[in-house]
Amino acid sequence: MFQNRLAFLADIFSHLNELNRNLQGVNTNILGLREKITAFIAKLKLWKTKIQLGQRVAVFPMVNKMNETNGINSIIQSETFDHFNSLSEEFHCFFHGVQHDTPMMALTRNPVRVSIEDFPNEQSEDEGIQEEFKVFREASFEDESMEKLWGMEEKAYPKVAEKPLTLLPAFPSSYLCESAFSSVVAVKTKA
Repeated sequence: MFQNRLAFLADIFSHLNELNRNLQGVNTNILGLREKITAFIAKLKLWKTKIQLGQRVAVFPMVNKMNETNGINSIIQSETFDHFNSLSEEFHCFFHGVQHDTPMMALTRNPVRVSIEDFPNEQSEDEGIQEEFKVFREASFEDESMEKLWGMEEKAYPKVAEKPLTLLPAFPSSYLCESAFSSVVAVKTKA
């Protein structure tokens, strides 16, 4: 029993560590991190379903190895299912609403797929934002990163680019701050 539990913990922590590594980095933005968290929540749901049905979960090599040796234990299966439930609840608690895409997120991610009527016109005093958006959509642009695309289009279409440019530079993780502190610590050492 202990070995089965330990195998499960080793596998699930390896996936959580991988998610943590994917959430760090220099070129990250809120939209990319949101997609990674949403994908992990979907994986949890799939794994939970497979465990409930007593199927093998290919991405859990330690658990599979233990099950080949000892067979699937109904107690471990029940505990694993309960753990997936509580982990899913925790993710939904910490990342409340992460699976819901706002119109501004859809516009920022892919401006070609947003219809003019769906474009958020929150600034009633700002006349002509929908007209500018119509011209913006007809303009051709290269396949750039979201940051570069909106940065290039800011001068030509300031009303359209205003909201996406406030969404993208938000710090999605503490990675940049931590790496800067590490650099300062490295400079201050005798080495």
